[in-house]
Amino acid sequence: GNQLVGMYSQLSLDRKLNFAGLVLGDKGAGSFSVGWLNFGVDHIDGRDAFGEKTAEFSNNEMALQLAYSKALGSLLSVGVGAKYLSQALAGAKATGFGFDVGVLLTPIEQIRIGACMQNISAQLKWNTDSEHIDEIPVTLRGGIALLVRKDLSLTADVVKVGDNDDLMINFGGEFWLKDIIALRTGVANSDLAAGAAIKVSMFQLDYAYISESLLDMGAAHRIGIMLNF
Repeated sequence: GNQLVGMYSQLSLDRKLNFAGLVLGDKGAGSFSVGWLNFGVDHIDGRDAFGEKTAEFSNNEMALQLAYSKALGSLLSVGVGAKYLSQALAGAKATGFGFDVGVLLTPIEQIRIGACMQNISAQLKWNTDSEHIDEIPVTLRGGIALLVRKDLSLTADVVKVGDNDDLMINFGGEFWLKDIIALRTGVANSDLAAGAAIKVSMFQLDYAYISESLLDMGAAHRIGIMLNF
């Protein structure tokens, strides 16, 4: 189907994370999507070579994404994506590209198994005199969703970033009341996550709470809106 989504995050340490996306789907032709992802940090204290405070600066990162996916029968769906990347940091700028691929298996109606590889050949080249290039590590993801019954689903996935041997493990559940209100809870890489949603006709409003034990800075709050048409 067709879907328009947006997400705003309120994070600690003057960080921001926002997303917007549009999906246009057709059972015969497949689905096309475009997305915008932005992350930034403001009010970073500048320091000179002697440690003395200078002017504040900011960091801003952005990705523009294009993707296509198609169902190959009732069992298998595949998708590919490309993205333009940019980063602006204290007056310097870097740009680059990356690619994603993914598969989705539906062996039975109640089970979905997915896997994807993100940031293939992704890098950022800086406009500094050194023309330094940042290689972005490939991210591998695999997950499973179980539809216990029509109003209850359970999910789990595992994430590996680059050569890091530490795996991020996430799992959770979602329960719908009268197909109007959803209650969600789970664990995101050892941090507690919880949320809710309300759906009225074509509109859906989502809220998520995620604790941030790594930073010891409280929690992140995310608000999303979705339009299905």
